[in-house]
Amino acid sequence: MLSDIVSRLKGSCPALKFVGGAADYKVIDNQKPPLSKLPAAYVIPLAERADRNSYASGAVSQRVHSFVGVLLVVTGAASDPRGEGASFAIEAVRAQVRAALLGWTPDATKYDPFTVTLGDIVDLDGQALWWQETFETAYTLRG
Repeated sequence: MLSDIVSRLKGSCPALKFVGGAADYKVIDNQKPPLSKLPAAYVIPLAERADRNSYASGAVSQRVHSFVGVLLVVTGAASDPRGEGASFAIEAVRAQVRAALLGWTPDATKYDPFTVTLGDIVDLDGQALWWQETFETAYTLRG
């Protein structure tokens, strides 16, 4: 599913100069991202939460809620200490990401359409604004 999300963002979000996954994010973790690759998005698995088994005994049928983070990074500027320029830039990128993912599913036979559950600032420094959009889908686990 994660690679499908990366492909979807690459094809649907022209504002993004780079789209990668968790491994790509790990490479820049604790470093400053190259300005030539901003705005950027990193698709990161966050968590899964399963509902109780709907059968009394024997078989298993559970709804599993899957949460995926899209970590967005836009250019900040040292001369913009309040982050106003970066906050305008993040809004444009967020709009494209939401348009690409809200209501979309990588596989309608398995997953529910994506909804957004949370958006939150992660960091703001002189170089970049980091924002995480959290999306949720669900699927049924049977056994």
